[in-house]
Amino acid sequence: MNKSRLVLAAVILTLAFVVSYVLYRITPTYETDWETKTNRLNGLKNEQIRLSELLRIEGQDKSCRNDDDCQLVPLGPEVCGYPRQYFMYSTFNTNVEIINQLVSEFDRAARDYANETVKNLACGKPILPVKCIDGVCQFSKKI
Repeated sequence: MNKSRLVLAAVILTLAFVVSYVLYRITPTYETDWETKTNRLNGLKNEQIRLSELLRIEGQDKSCRNDDDCQLVPLGPEVCGYPRQYFMYSTFNTNVEIINQLVSEFDRAARDYANETVKNLACGKPILPVKCIDGVCQFSKKI
């Protein structure tokens, strides 16, 4: 009888050890969660910066022949009914497919960032018209 109690105690201790080890391994710690989220948010922010720079480079030639060459595209998620920012470019000397791809990637990163933060975003701004003025795409002063 003593031998069976000893075996039972050994089995219970072994099971307790296995369960505690498994729970320890599958339960993430606060620090790990925080570090993972911080790294992800930093990555998304850096992605937005990188894509903004690529958009600026790709769309830097704002030369135009007429108003139809000037385009304005919203960037990022809408806040209070309007996008937070816009990107103006000219279709005259710009690869529109590259611009569209970069805008799509930027929107994804900005939306993911906004969804993962509790930070309140400032309201966006309504669209201002763009015009070809003296051969260069510019914001019009009149709405």
